[in-house]
Parts: sequence; C-alpha cells; structure tokens
Amino acid sequence: MKILTRLTALFWLITFAPAPAAAAATFCGSFDILTFSTPELKKLLEESSLAVVAGPQTVACGIPGEDFSVCRACEDSLKPDDWEAIRSILADTKHRAWHYDWHRTFQSPQGIDDAEAARLKRRKMMHAGESAEAYANRVAAFAGESFFFMHRSMLKMVQVELTAQGKPCIAPWAKLPSSPYDKKWPMPTAAGSAGGEDEEIYVSQLRSTLEFAAKFENEKGLRGISLNQLGEDVRQTLHTMLHTIYENTPEETALRCVGDPLFSATCDELGNDASSHVNIHFWKLHGYIDSLVGRWLKANGYREISVECDGRAGCYEWKGTYLGSKYSQL
Repeated sequence: MKILTRLTALFWLITFAPAPAAAAATFCGSFDILTFSTPELKKLLEESSLAVVAGPQTVACGIPGEDFSVCRACEDSLKPDDWEAIRSILADTKHRAWHYDWHRTFQSPQGIDDAEAARLKRRKMMHAGESAEAYANRVAAFAGESFFFMHRSMLKMVQVELTAQGKPCIAPWAKLPSSPYDKKWPMPTAAGSAGGEDEEIYVSQLRSTLEFAAKFENEKGLRGISLNQLGEDVRQTLHTMLHTIYENTPEETALRCVGDPLFSATCDELGNDASSHVNIHFWKLHGYIDSLVGRWLKANGYREISVECDGRAGCYEWKGTYLGSKYSQL
C-alpha cells in the first residue's frame, strides 16, 4: 500500500470520519490534510507507523501566508529516483481524473450528495445551512480563488507525501528562469536551438511570459484588486503561457503519450489537464504561481490566509475553496 494511504487513514481516524477503503489512492484529493495545522501534521508524520520520521527540523517550502513548514528540505530539483517515487503516484488514473475533472467543473460545479455536503461543512468548505445549489453558485463566483486554492492544496499534498517518504520538497521558482537555455530549467522545446534560426522564437516566447510575470509581481498593480480577479487573470494568461513554453518536445510527447492520457503510465504533457501534473515543471511553475498569493496578501495589508480566520487581524479568509467533486473517490 502506498505510504500516504496509511497517513490518510490516520487523518480520517482522528476526525472520526469513516476510513477509506484499502484500495484508496494517496494524497491527491485527500484534502483532510488541509484541516490540520503544521504542528499537527508534523506530529502525525513523527508518530505514525511510517518508516521515515520527519524529525523536528522541518522547513517551509513556499505556501506564503500560512505556517506550513513540513518539509525535510526545500530543493531546487529532485534526484531522478526521488522524482520517480512521486511521479508514479501522480500518474495513477484516479489522480489524473481528479485534476482533469476539476478543470472541467470548477466554473460550473456538479451537484453533490448529502454525505459529501456534510464532509464539506465539517471542513468549513461549505457554510452551515448552505444548499448544494447555493454552494455551486458560490464556487462559480469565486473560480479565480478556487484556481489558487486547489493548486495550493496539491502543492501541500505533494509536500506531505515527499516528507513521509523521507525526500525533500520541490522549491518553487522564486523568479522565473530568464533564459530559454537556463542551466537547470531550460525550455524543453528550445534544446539545441541556441544560435540557430529558431532561437529568437524561444527568446520572444519567454520575453512575453516574463512581461506578464512582472505585471503580477508588481505590488502597486496588485493593490486593490480582488484575489479572485487575480486568479482569473493569472489562469488565463501567465498560467497558460508557462504551461506552453515548458511543454515537452513533440518527439517526447509522441513517445510518452500513446493513447488516452487518463490511462497512461508515462504521459506528462503540460498541455493536457490529465497529464500536466505528472510533469515536474508543473510543480515549479505552480509553486511560482502560488507565490503570487503571498505578493497579493502583502500588497493588500494581509499577513495570513486561511479557510477560517476567526476574526484574526490581518487574515484573509478564502472565498473560493472548490476542490472538485471527485475527491471522495481517491
């Protein structure tokens, strides 16, 4: 059984929810992780029956506005074996379907049953007394925030899984690479083009992307706009650009993505919602996109972001918290 299946079972046991079936998948969609504070998560990692102990020296690895310091280390890249351990989990069909379906439904959520509504209310994702229809309307109205919230949730889940396996977390890009031929994170499609006739194409693509990034990094530009609007703007522009410029070469895609990506063990194409999260560039670029939440908080006078602020000064309460209708099946 995969390592975090045991951890997820611990989460459910503590919250008095029915434990998932033995065949349940690991972190992806098991957002019970998000209901625990950092000390509680660290305690679970240290005291569970997992073979690897997290230990007291844990660090934060992105996730601005929250005290989420569960990582053993925060490294720019992972060793091939460390990445393969997480990639093989992400490539599972249920995980692919969860990410794929979220992107298909987050602006028009599907109906939820009574059991799922009860779970959402316990976790403060759905208001007490809120109907399924009202919840769907609220989700649609805050789709930009949900874009940030859902991908931040994925980042957290991967960090917990990596820590549980004794591996370092993937550090977000603090700044986007400034060259298509960056030594550590080159654009895959630009390989071999330096000095050639196609070089200007890749330089121009990256230049346009960096111009959008500068706009979203500008504190003055972030001041006064809603987090929801920022999420919509980022999703439709910078997010799409990053997925495009860091996609695999056509040859790599043809080799790895044979047939339906939902049922592939190898497909990691950034341009497909069923496979993008299996590509390591996904975690670098979404770590960077998540950092924009921190910039927005600072620009608008907030120090913290939470599902439930309980009146704390300087705390922004998430309004868009849609994680998808498939989470309970994982």
